[in-house]
Amino acid sequence: MEWGTLAATLGGGLIAIAGTVLADRLRTRQEHRRGLRERRREVYAEFIAAAGAAHTELRRLAQDGAGAAGLEAASRAALTDARVYEVRERLFLDASARIAGTGQTMFERLRALRRTVAAGAGVSASAFHDVYHPYLDAVWAYREAVRAELEGPALVPSDFGWSAWDGRERCPHCAGGAGGTGALPGGGGCLRGGYPSPATPGGATSPRAFSGGRSGVPGRFGRRMRERKSTARGPDPRRRPSMTSGSVTERTDAWWKSAVVYQIYPRSFADSDGDGIGDLDGVTGRLDHLADLGVDVVWLSPVYPSPQDDNGYDISDYQDIDPVFGDLAAFDRLLAAVHGRGMKLIMDLVVNHTSDEHPWFRESRDPDGPKRDWYWWRPPRDGREPNNWGSFFSGPAWTRDPASGAYYLHLFSPKQPDLNWENPEVRRAVHAMMRWWLERGVDGFRMDVVNLVSKDPALPDGVPRGDGPYGDGSPSYVCGPRVHEYLREMHREVMARYPGRLLTVGEMPGVTVEQARLFTDPDRAELDMVFQFEHVGLDHGAHKFDPRPLRLTDLKASLGRWQTGLADVGWNSLYWNNHDQPRVVSRFGDDGPSHRTRSATMLATVLHLHRGTPYVYQGEELGMANAPLRTIEDFRDIESLNHYAQALEAGAKPEEVLPGLRAMGRDNARTPMQWDASPQAGFTTGTPWLPVNPDHTEVNAAAAYADPDSVYHHYRRLIALRHDEPAVVHGDFTMLLPEDERVYAFTRHHGGTTLLVVGNFTGDTVAVDLPGWEDAELVLGNGPSAPAEDGRTVLAPWEARVHRRVARGAGDPIGAGRTADDPRLPG
Repeated sequence: MEWGTLAATLGGGLIAIAGTVLADRLRTRQEHRRGLRERRREVYAEFIAAAGAAHTELRRLAQDGAGAAGLEAASRAALTDARVYEVRERLFLDASARIAGTGQTMFERLRALRRTVAAGAGVSASAFHDVYHPYLDAVWAYREAVRAELEGPALVPSDFGWSAWDGRERCPHCAGGAGGTGALPGGGGCLRGGYPSPATPGGATSPRAFSGGRSGVPGRFGRRMRERKSTARGPDPRRRPSMTSGSVTERTDAWWKSAVVYQIYPRSFADSDGDGIGDLDGVTGRLDHLADLGVDVVWLSPVYPSPQDDNGYDISDYQDIDPVFGDLAAFDRLLAAVHGRGMKLIMDLVVNHTSDEHPWFRESRDPDGPKRDWYWWRPPRDGREPNNWGSFFSGPAWTRDPASGAYYLHLFSPKQPDLNWENPEVRRAVHAMMRWWLERGVDGFRMDVVNLVSKDPALPDGVPRGDGPYGDGSPSYVCGPRVHEYLREMHREVMARYPGRLLTVGEMPGVTVEQARLFTDPDRAELDMVFQFEHVGLDHGAHKFDPRPLRLTDLKASLGRWQTGLADVGWNSLYWNNHDQPRVVSRFGDDGPSHRTRSATMLATVLHLHRGTPYVYQGEELGMANAPLRTIEDFRDIESLNHYAQALEAGAKPEEVLPGLRAMGRDNARTPMQWDASPQAGFTTGTPWLPVNPDHTEVNAAAAYADPDSVYHHYRRLIALRHDEPAVVHGDFTMLLPEDERVYAFTRHHGGTTLLVVGNFTGDTVAVDLPGWEDAELVLGNGPSAPAEDGRTVLAPWEARVHRRVARGAGDPIGAGRTADDPRLPG
C-alpha cells in the first residue's frame, strides 16, 4: 500500500474514532442534563411539599388562636425544611439565600409573638401576617427560579398538593382590604386567605385550601409535620432557634452568632464499653445533657485513626474513625442523634500536619516518590538541622530520616510532620476530604492551628530565644505569606458549596486583631471566626509553664480591644477553657468549696455576655477544677512531659518545674467527665485512661441537676438569655471601670435595650460607682445581692449580675409588654 493511501486510511479511521468519541460524550452530556433536570424537578416537588406542610401548620395554629403556644415549633419546622432544600439545590443561590435570611428573621419574630401571648396578650392577624409574609415571598422567588430553569410552567403547585399558591392572588391584608391585589416590595405574593383576615380574626380559610383537596401533604414531609405537631409542647430548652443564614457574604444574622458551642474531648467524655477510654457511643448516650443545657453546636475533638502521640491530633487516616472510639457506623448514629435534637456537629480539622504513620508521609519518605514534596524535606546544614527553629513541644522542629539523611519539618511532635501547602495536590486532597465529611452530614470544622499552614519557602533562621538553643521561626509561619490565599481557596472549593449551613472557626496562635479582621471579614470569604490566644497568655511569665497572677486590667484591655476591633467587621469567639487550657475556675477563680460555684458562674457570666460566640468545654458547666497532679508520673500529655525533660536536662530541679506543670498542664482539662459520685465518676465501668478527679464525689452532673443554684443551671440560664435577648447577640460593647483591678463591668446596647454586666473577680465584698442602674431590672445573677450603699453598687465575693434597662417607648426586646401589632418586633 502506498504511503498516501495508508495515510488517508489512517486519517479516516482517526476521524471516525474521534467522531464516535465525540458522539458518546455528547450523548453522555445530554443524559446528564436530562438527569439533572429530573433531579431539579424532584427537588422542586419536595420543597413545595415541605414548605406547604410548614405553612399549613402555621396557618392552623393561627386559626386555632394557638395563642402562639406552638408557633415556635412550627416555625422551626418550616425553617428546617427550607434549609434542607436550600442546601440540596445549589443552582439558585440568590433565591435560596433570601429564604435563609428571611427565615431567621421570621423565627425571631414568631418567638417574640409567643412571648407576647405568654404575657397575656393576643396575637393579631396582621402581626402574624407581617412575620410570615416575607418568608413566603422568598419561597416564591425560589419557585420562580426553578420553574424558569425548567423552561416553563411544566410543574405547578397543585401537582404537589398546594393548589392555593398562585402568584396572581394577593392576601387581603397586603391589599389593604378584602379582595385587593397588593404586592410586596421585591415582587412575589402571599396566599389569599392564607392568614387570618384582619376583618375575621379567627380566620375562615378552609382547612383544605393548602392541600389540593387532600387531607394533607403526602409522603414523609407530611408525616414529619404531624410528628412535630403531636410533640409540640411550647418552649423547649433542648431545641434552639433554627440555624439558618445566608452565605458568608450575607451573614448579618448568621445562625452561629446566637449559637453556643460545646466542645467534647471524646477520650474523656463517656465510655460505653468499659475499656476506660471514651467513645462515640458514649457521647451519643449523653447527648441529652447537652440538649438540656441548651447548646446549639457540638464540636468533636479528633476521632480519626491515630497513633495517639498527641491524643488524636496526629492523624493517620482522615476518612475513618479510630477503633478506640468506634467506627463510621457509630459516628453516623451520633450525627443523627445530634441532628435529631436540633443541634449541629462540627469536626476538628487538623491539616497543618499529619501523623508520620499516614500513608502520605510514608510515601513521602521516598526521595523519588510522587509525594516527596507533600511535606517539608530539606538536606542537612553543616550536618545538622536545616534551620534553628524550635518545636512547640520542645526540642528542634526538624527530625532526620535515617533512610535518606534528609530532615523533615514538624512544628509540633516528631510524629506530626507538617504538610507542604505550597503543593496544590496537598490542598486538593484536603478539600476532597473536607467535602467527604460535609456530604456525610457534618456541619463545619474547627481548624487546628490553621494560620500555620503557609510557610516562607526559604525557611530562614529565627531570632534566637533567650531561654534555649532554638530560634523563633514564627515570623516565617504564623499567618504566613499565602495563608489568606489558601483559606479563600478552601472556602471557594469547599464551604461555598454549602451556603448558610456551616460554621468554620480557625485556631490561630499569635493572630492579632488586625489579622483577625481579615480572616473573618465576610466579604473576603475565609472563615467565620478565629480562636485567638492573647487573653489566655496574660498569666504567662517567660513561657507557658511560668505562671503569673492575672491582672484584671490586662484582661479588660485585651478582651476590650478584641471587642472593639471586630465590632464592625468579623466576629469573636469567646472561651475560657478547651482541651489545651487548665480549668478556669482554678486559674482565674477560686476552686475551694466556699467560692467554687460563685466564681465559676461569675466567670461564665462575664464571658458569655461579650459580643461573640461562646464555647463551653466539657465539665466547665459543672465547675470542674484542675486535677491533683503530684509527680511527673501523674502526667500523660506530651507537651508537659517534653517540657519537664528539657528543663531537667538544662539543670532545673523537679520541684522547680512541677508547680508550673500542675497549674498550666493540659492534663487538667482531660480528666474524665464527672457524671456522678460513683467510684469512676460514671465515666467508665473499667479503669479510666487518666484518673478521675477525687472531687467528683461533690462536683458531678447528677448533683448539679438536683441543685437549682448549681453551675450547670446557671449555664442553662445564660444560654437561654443569649437565645432570647437580641442585645446579647447584636448589642454594641462599652467597657466600664477599665482601671479597676477588682470588678469587670461593661454594657451592651441594642435598639432601646441596654444591658449592664458586672463581675467581682475577688473573694472580697466590693463597692463600685455605677450611676443610673439603681432601679434597673435584674435579669440574671449568681446569688443573693446586697443592697446599694450610698448610691454605690455592692458586690459580694465573686458575684455577677446582669441588669437590663429599656428606653421609654422601646418596648421589651423579647416581646413582653408589647402589642402584637408593634412594628418594633425584633428582627
